[in-house]
Amino acid sequence: MLKIGLLGYGKMGKAIEQLAENQGIEIVWRISRDNLHERNTDYLRAADVVIEFSRPEAAFENVMACLEAGVPVISGTTGWMDDLPAAQSYCEKTAAPSFGLPISVLVSTCFLRSIATWQPL
Repeated sequence: MLKIGLLGYGKMGKAIEQLAENQGIEIVWRISRDNLHERNTDYLRAADVVIEFSRPEAAFENVMACLEAGVPVISGTTGWMDDLPAAQSYCEKTAAPSFGLPISVLVSTCFLRSIATWQPL
């Protein structure tokens, strides 16, 4: 079963949780600003993929924490695209421990789609 972590647990995080649960997909953890201190490598790695919907000022740090933990991340947060090239560069140079392939970040904000690694997981 797919295990999803939710990084950002506002309206979108809760909506994603409901959709996932309706499809039998497990949400293994939820991180909001109230429990951000729990965002560590071991915690992040409990998820197969992270869906990140936070705030522009937190998104890049959240995405990089996932990438550094070797966990693919999908970000729907707007307003941090100036930092996307740094995340893309990291992805292209780094292999995910469990896959041996470059790790991925998919960004889809306001109908903009960018994949920071060109190899599928």
